Amino acid sequence: MKDVEIMQNLKHFKVLYVEDDSFQMEQTIAILSMFFQNITTATDGFEALNIFKKDKFDLIICDIILPKISGIKFAQEVRKIDKDIDFIFISASTDINDFRKVIQIQALDFLIKPYIFADLQNVLLEFGKKHIKNKITLVDITTNIQYDVLNHCIIINDKKIDLTLKEQQLLQLATKNKKNVFTYKQISVALNYKEVNMNSIKNIILRLRKKLSVDIFVNITGIGYRIV
Repeated sequence: MKDVEIMQNLKHFKVLYVEDDSFQMEQTIAILSMFFQNITTATDGFEALNIFKKDKFDLIICDIILPKISGIKFAQEVRKIDKDIDFIFISASTDINDFRKVIQIQALDFLIKPYIFADLQNVLLEFGKKHIKNKITLVDITTNIQYDVLNHCIIINDKKIDLTLKEQQLLQLATKNKKNVFTYKQISVALNYKEVNMNSIKNIILRLRKKLSVDIFVNITGIGYRIV
C-alpha cells in the first residue's frame, strides 16, 4: 500500500487529543482533521481519562504538561487498561525524566513544541504503516458500494451503513470470496450455525438488500451465492 493510500485510510481510526492550550489545540486539530474523521478532545488529564474509559480509541495524542493529571500520569493509567493503544506526545517539556517515562510507556513518538506540519504528518504515516500497511481496509463490492473491513460496515457513496453481527460475518465471507461462489455450508460455518439454516441465510440477505437498496448477491440454485 502506497503512503498516500495509508494516509487516506487514517480516516477510519478514532483519535483522542488532549491539550490545554486552546491555540495549540486549534492548530493541531486543523492538521488532524485533514486525515481523521473522528477526533475527540479533552483539556486536562482527568477529563481525558474519563473519556477514554467510556469509549474506544485507536490513537491518543497528548501533551505532557496538563492540568489535574499530567500527560504521563494519564498515559500510565491508560496503559493499565490498554497495553497496545498508540501514544504520540506533543510537548514543550525538556525534562529528561519525562523522556524516560515516554519510553517506558512505549509511545510511538515525541514531538517538541513548536513542531512543523511535516513532523506530525510523518508520525501519523508511521502510525498508519503500523496498523494498515499491506492490509486492505476498504473492499469494493460494486462501483459505489464498499465493505469497510476495519469498522465492519458498508460504505455507499461515502455514507456509512451499520451492520448486525450476522451481516458482518456474511460480508466478511463474501468479500474473501469475491470472485467465487460461497456455498450454503460455508455461509453456515461463517455464521456459526451448527447446520445449514436456509431461512436464516435468506433473511440476512433480505435485510442487507433492504439496507443497501440493491441486491449485491446472486443466488446459485442449490449451491450458494456469489457477489454481483
